[in-house]
Amino acid sequence: MAEREGRLARPLLRVWRQATLDYCAALGLEPLDDPSNRDPRFLRSRVRHELLPALEGVFPGARRRLATLALRQRELLEGGGVAGPGATGNKPVTPRSRLPRSSEPLL
Repeated sequence: MAEREGRLARPLLRVWRQATLDYCAALGLEPLDDPSNRDPRFLRSRVRHELLPALEGVFPGARRRLATLALRQRELLEGGGVAGPGATGNKPVTPRSRLPRSSEPLL
């Protein structure tokens, strides 16, 4: 999911849920909760409520590391630095040795 797609903007996409809840509480606002976010019929709900907590149990910090990895991948692919799905032969491909290095291990 991109922060911006055409006219659609998601300004809080990079803000963690707890930070949003704390901010609303500080302003005396009641946040809206979409019940589909807890519905196990949806894959995104099972990932949030089952898979990510299990990963965190084995790899503390996994959620933040995965979010960082996803952001870096999106920036690389959208910036044209790395050929990704749908890339044409005209785009330059950055050698692996020149890709930015992570400051922390992924998992």
